[in-house]
Amino acid sequence: MNLHATALLGLAALALGSFIYYYEIEGESARRAALDAEQRIHQDVEAASVERIELSSMDGIAARFERIDGRWMMTAPVSARADATALDAIADSLSSLRREGVVEDPSALDQYGLGPDSRTIRFVAAGMERGLRIGGSTPVGGHLYVARLADDDVAYVESFRINAFNRNLDDLRDRQILHVAADEFLTLRISWPGTDGVEEVALARDASGEWQMGVPVVGRADSQTIRDLLTDLTYLRATGFVDVATEQTEAALAHPEISIHWTLPGDHAERRLLIGSVAGGETLVEGPDGRRATIAAARIDDFARDVVAYRFKSLSEFDLVDARYLTLDFPAAGTTQEGNDAIHVEATRTEAGWSGTAPEIDAQRASALVRELSSLRAIDILADEMGPNELASLGLSPPRARILVGGGDKRGSLGETLSDVSLGRLDPDRGIFAQRSGASTIFVLAASVVEEIPISGEAFVSGFEAESGALAVDGEELDSEYHEIDSLEGVEIP
Repeated sequence: MNLHATALLGLAALALGSFIYYYEIEGESARRAALDAEQRIHQDVEAASVERIELSSMDGIAARFERIDGRWMMTAPVSARADATALDAIADSLSSLRREGVVEDPSALDQYGLGPDSRTIRFVAAGMERGLRIGGSTPVGGHLYVARLADDDVAYVESFRINAFNRNLDDLRDRQILHVAADEFLTLRISWPGTDGVEEVALARDASGEWQMGVPVVGRADSQTIRDLLTDLTYLRATGFVDVATEQTEAALAHPEISIHWTLPGDHAERRLLIGSVAGGETLVEGPDGRRATIAAARIDDFARDVVAYRFKSLSEFDLVDARYLTLDFPAAGTTQEGNDAIHVEATRTEAGWSGTAPEIDAQRASALVRELSSLRAIDILADEMGPNELASLGLSPPRARILVGGGDKRGSLGETLSDVSLGRLDPDRGIFAQRSGASTIFVLAASVVEEIPISGEAFVSGFEAESGALAVDGEELDSEYHEIDSLEGVEIP
């Protein structure tokens, strides 16, 4: 075969391949798309062009929905936000609903359940009024008869394709109470009835984004409590809607169990949310737009109604990877540790774990202690300051234990103080009294802290001191020369 013939065969093969690709493969895709469009009940309607929908909900209420400024709103029977996901699904079903077959030469429409009393959905798309009638089931196959409002052509569709229309009215309404992101709140005022009148806390973000308290005391606010509050607000969902005021609802909101006010960027207007309980166990909310809804009764307990809950209660907070050295001091006999000598413990973190000089703290207990101190939070605040005698009665003057954690470079040299906590006595009914060393506020720690932190010299000797010449792991003594402890287990090191 000569070169000219080979070239011609190559061109013929290329042409054949192109024909197969563009006609059989690409063409098949186009033909399927054309066939699908031909089978659609409303062939020239796109979901995005649907701008108004009128229907009767499954609970028999006539409703109208409209896109206003790009957002779905219910305009009848009341004006309210609509559930965007539900309305988008309805618009998509109206535009994409496809027939499985047609009825040739249909007789009276009543025979198919498509008469004047049939279920009808009216809508406007691209400025044109349209509609869909939904009839009864086909004798076989479980399909449903449908017809456009514009003509009497009868088709049938798979019944599941109209599921988007089968909603009660409340399911077509927006159940989200607030449409505000957590990071948009600039100020907060939370108030509730107290034993001596209304109690209130006032909070505001500072320039760095940290929350500060201005009322009833000035100082840092508890970031965790506020983070939980904002999360609960932004995810608050209605269980039902209250469109008609009654004496009970008016009374519940005239004296709410909690009121939350806030401001947002761009203006100084204060919005509010009221939460109150109605006789019978329902919990009622009134949003900033004045709309009222019910929420699960248990949700009201998500919102703290205690001034202390909003106050800064962190005694110690640092990155675990920064901790390089640890000291513990317990007073001598004649102060608060009768029968004991003063105990001073020093430990340094190396690649093998925590170690120090006698008396030496158990390496695993040291690791757990530092981990606990890295995010030590109080459960209560006893007082903002006390006199020497009162502090002595709490075991804080002098403290029964003082624990300090410091940072440093990789060679173990001492650096900044990461934590400096003084501990007092354990009150079985309240917890452990504690202070940030050098500060006046008296905090209360949970009693369970004693499991990880020695609160006295006796507690250190009985539960934290390393056995002489050995390290104990899960009850077994191991030679320290061969045993390494990962003091940062589970911590990501940047």
